Amino acid sequence: MIRQTVRHIADIMARLRVNRSTPRKRKHFGEDEEGFIYYNSHLELKFKEGSEADKKRIMQEIKADLKRSKRIEITMLILSILLLVLAFGWFTRNLV
Repeated sequence: MIRQTVRHIADIMARLRVNRSTPRKRKHFGEDEEGFIYYNSHLELKFKEGSEADKKRIMQEIKADLKRSKRIEITMLILSILLLVLAFGWFTRNLV
């Protein structure tokens, strides 16, 4: 029992010594290996131009997704209000 504790303490001390001796370079967000920070002005983005038919199709898909998500949100709101009213009615009928 005592030998295990002594070994454990010696192992911890060795790890602390190794961790202290190795210098660590901390990387910050946006830095590369040389330490140069990239800003948005250095990046040049190149996109392929789409045709008008592609643009219209994508816009229709976006509008359909928005309409679908609004419909789901409204349905969930109505359902939650209905459940709240039913729960309130049940509590007033049974507990009052």
